[in-house]
Amino acid sequence: MELARDNPETLLYDLLERASLLSRKQPASKSQISALRRRIKKITSEESWQDHWRRTGYTPDYGPIVRGFNQLIEQGQFDEVIELATEMWPLALEQINHSDDEGELSMEIGQAMVPVIAALPKSSMKPAIQILWLMDLELEDDYGLLPDTDLVYNDQRYVASVWRDVSTVLENRLNNKRLGKASLSWSERFAYNREVTQLLFALEKQGDMDAVIRVQIAHIAQTRDYTKLVDDLLKLGRREEAEQWLVMGYQQIASQERGTASTLKNRLCDMLMTDGNHHAVAALIADDFFAAPRLDDYKKVEQVCTSLDIWPQVRLVLLGFLEFDKLPDPDFDTDLWPLPMPRLTQLNYNGNIKKKPITDRLSHYARMGKKTLMLEIALYEERISDAVALYQQLPNDLYIDEEFARKVASDYPDIAANLYLKWAEQDINKANKEAYQTAGKQLRKMRTVLESHGRLSEWQQCIAKLQKEHKRKIRLMEVLERLLIPSKKLVD
Repeated sequence: MELARDNPETLLYDLLERASLLSRKQPASKSQISALRRRIKKITSEESWQDHWRRTGYTPDYGPIVRGFNQLIEQGQFDEVIELATEMWPLALEQINHSDDEGELSMEIGQAMVPVIAALPKSSMKPAIQILWLMDLELEDDYGLLPDTDLVYNDQRYVASVWRDVSTVLENRLNNKRLGKASLSWSERFAYNREVTQLLFALEKQGDMDAVIRVQIAHIAQTRDYTKLVDDLLKLGRREEAEQWLVMGYQQIASQERGTASTLKNRLCDMLMTDGNHHAVAALIADDFFAAPRLDDYKKVEQVCTSLDIWPQVRLVLLGFLEFDKLPDPDFDTDLWPLPMPRLTQLNYNGNIKKKPITDRLSHYARMGKKTLMLEIALYEERISDAVALYQQLPNDLYIDEEFARKVASDYPDIAANLYLKWAEQDINKANKEAYQTAGKQLRKMRTVLESHGRLSEWQQCIAKLQKEHKRKIRLMEVLERLLIPSKKLVD
C-alpha cells in the first residue's frame, strides 16, 4: 500500500515483472520491452547526490533495469538487451556527468551492464561487430563503469579471423585521423593512446606480433609509448632495434616526461647488465646521481663499482661533485674517472660543470641540501667526525633525522642530547596528549645518552626546568612524572 501511494509506477512495473515470470517460455512482449524502455528513461533521468555531512542523499535504483535485462536473457531476447543497453548507455553517461555522489551511481550502472556483457556474445550481430560495439563503449567509459570485459574478449567464439576483421576496422579509423599534427594536448594524446591500445590488443589476440611492432612505430610520434615498444621488441628477441628505439625515445621525452625517461634508463641498465657491461651500468647510475643526488644512487654506484675494483676513484668524483658541482670528463683521464660516457644523459660532460652557479636564496637551500646529503653519506660510511663537522655548518631549520643523533651519541653526547631536547620541545609546543607522549620518548632517549656518560643529574635538571616552565599543562606533567621512574610506562 505504501508503494502504491508513494511510487505507483514502480509498483506497476514490479507487477508486470511478476506476471512475466508466469510466462517465461514466451518471447517478451512489445509491452514488456516498452515498459522497460520507459523505466530506463525514468531511472536515468533521476539525480544522484549525497550529503554526508547531513547523512542525506539519493541514489537512483538500477535494480528494475537489471531484473528486466535478466528476464530478457532468460527468454533468449539477447538482441533486445543490446538494443536497450545502446539506448541506456549515453543516458547513463549524461546522468553520471551531473551526479554529485561518491561512486554510488557508478556502481548501479556497472551492475546494470553485467547482464549486457553476458548477452553480447549471444546476440545476432556479427562477432567482429560485437567486439567493436564493446570497444566503442570502452572509449566512452571515463568512469570505469563497465564490468570485466575480458569475459567477452576471451570468448572462444572470437577466433583469429574475427580479431583480424576488428583490427582492420580499428586501423582504418586511426589512419583517417590526423597523424601529422606536431603535438597533442594531454587529453588528445590520452584518447589517441586508448585507440592505439585497442588496435594493439586486437593484433595480439590474432597473434600478429610483427603487426604490433609496425603499428607502434607508425604511431609512436603521437603515443610516445616507447616503453611498450622496447619491451615488445625485447620479447621478440630484436635486441638491437630495442636499444635503438630506447635511445631515441629517451632523447625525445627526457625533458618532458621524467618518469618514462627513468623507466627507459632502467631498461637499458637491465640490458647492459645482462650483457655483462657493468662499467656502462655504473655510468648510467652515476648519471642519475649527478642529475639529482640521492643516497640510494650513491649506494648503487658503490655496489657496482666495488665489484669492478674502481670504487675509490669513483667515490672521490661523486663527493667532489657535491662540493664543487663539477662533472667528470670521461674522455680526459680514465684513472681519475674510469667510467665511460653514459649512453643516456641530459648533462653536458664536456662542459664539465652541471650548471652555472646561482647566488640567490634558492641556490642557498640547494647547497644546504647537498651538505645534508654529504652528511648522510658520512654517516653511511661511519665517518662520524665528518658528519658532525657538516652538521655544524647547517642552519638550525634544516631537517636532521634520529639516525644522526643515534650515531653521534657515543662520541658527541652534547649534540645528541640537545637534538632530543629540541625535538621534545617541538612536540610539547603542539599542546596535545599524543604529542606529550612523543616528547616523553625523546626525553627518555636524552636520558639514555647523558646517563651513559655519567651525567644523569643534568638530565634531571632539564626535567625540573620543563616542569617549572609548563606547570599548567597537566597532561605533560603526568608524562614528566613518569619519566622520573625509569621502569614506568609513559602510558598505562
